Amino acid sequence: MRHSVVLASLLSASAAVAGEGDWPRVRMATPMGAHTLRRALDGASQRLRSPRCQRLLSEFSDERGRPLRARLDELQTSATSYLPLVVFLDGSESSQCRSNMALFAYTTRGSRVVFVCGRFERGWHRNPPRAEAVLIHEALHTLGLGEDPPTSIEITRRVQFYCSN
Repeated sequence: MRHSVVLASLLSASAAVAGEGDWPRVRMATPMGAHTLRRALDGASQRLRSPRCQRLLSEFSDERGRPLRARLDELQTSATSYLPLVVFLDGSESSQCRSNMALFAYTTRGSRVVFVCGRFERGWHRNPPRAEAVLIHEALHTLGLGEDPPTSIEITRRVQFYCSN
């Protein structure tokens, strides 16, 4: 019970402090990488404000078959308030990024940490909407979405479809 109260307090404090352009949990190796990631998170957050984009939370499920929206309800937060709670770490030196297993970013189901690959910056400059979709894709995994099925490509396609402007 005490753990729930502490978590609820942290979520409330983060929601009150985090706003557009404020990403307290971004840890990249270079200032430019951090700046680019923060701009991409601004775009992803803006996309998540759309009711159409939020449909993903009802269409995708966690490992227990519950819609991802149920996880947000448990955390007493919204999709846009949840995104600043995710930790984004530089994963450039990880085997997943170096081997191209992860094109832009990766995480594991249910983890609140997303590792961002070095090529994310270049990808965002080439195609900001796609890079923003990848961040939403990874946020869905942090809420409990697995892969295979649906495939990584299918998840990103659905995010791009529902979250396009």
